Amino acid sequence: MIVTSSLNRLVEKHGVHRVAVACGVFDGVHRGHQAIIRNLVALARSTDALPGLMTFDPHPRAVVQGNAPPLLTGRDHQLSIFEELGIEVAVIIPFTREIAELSADEFLDLELLVDGIDLTGICVGSSWRFGAGGKGTTATLEHWGRHHGFHVVSVPELDWYGRLISSTRIRKAICEGNLRKAEKMLGRPYAVRGRVVHGRGIGHARLECPTANLVTTEVLLPPCGVYAAEIVLEPEEPAAAETREYNGIVYIGTAPSFETPHDEPVLECHLFDFHRDIYGSRVEARFREFIRGDERFESVDMLSAQIERDIEAAKTVLGS
Repeated sequence: MIVTSSLNRLVEKHGVHRVAVACGVFDGVHRGHQAIIRNLVALARSTDALPGLMTFDPHPRAVVQGNAPPLLTGRDHQLSIFEELGIEVAVIIPFTREIAELSADEFLDLELLVDGIDLTGICVGSSWRFGAGGKGTTATLEHWGRHHGFHVVSVPELDWYGRLISSTRIRKAICEGNLRKAEKMLGRPYAVRGRVVHGRGIGHARLECPTANLVTTEVLLPPCGVYAAEIVLEPEEPAAAETREYNGIVYIGTAPSFETPHDEPVLECHLFDFHRDIYGSRVEARFREFIRGDERFESVDMLSAQIERDIEAAKTVLGS
């Protein structure tokens, strides 16, 4: 997949001249986003164009409102999902105050109708707004489409149990620990990705339960506790080997049972029947079910016994 910062660079650096694009933030790439992407891929195929996706970095709310919600997908994770769904070009526009202040017409003129690009179509969610003050709508796109010869596909938002699927609704479900609800709206288990780093070594030395400590940034974590999970090890070289999946448990918390708890919650994974050194590896933890909340134990033996029960509970959930 080609990743670039503008359609202009797509022409200059990659020699691409004919695209159809979907526009949006796409945080979480939930079922509603997937419907937009499916329509975009079909539109690109029917107009003999590459399917492209235009999004923004950072989240527009960080610039417009001064704060942004925690992400449901980090950028690398998001791009890999895009590629799995058939996207061949990702245009990630650096979102600045200058971009935020562009009118809808200025945004279309500067970012989409560029010299050297034959834009065959634009696909968006029906409620998508763009330009200063959110004044640009699908009607704006359709007006420009008639004058510049591109198709516009407006995709209705998806309803689930009487309410629209949205990234905001999914964040709320995750914060409440309702992972099954989040999974239904995402169309896949909620997952976070990170790189394995050295921790304190307590899991292996004192609990006989080695864990992989993951560094995650800007991504929303479920409430502190223990979860049944599927752990995916990504190959260092994409073409070198397939990803490997293991069942396991994930702990999120401050380790309150030890003399010096962490200041902030950490994320640790224990892979069942796994004994290799994976420091530095990239790992994806797919949360399947909540087992129990974080709690303080009076002794290491009590904690160790509880971890054994957690593992058995997770194996029952995961069917292993």
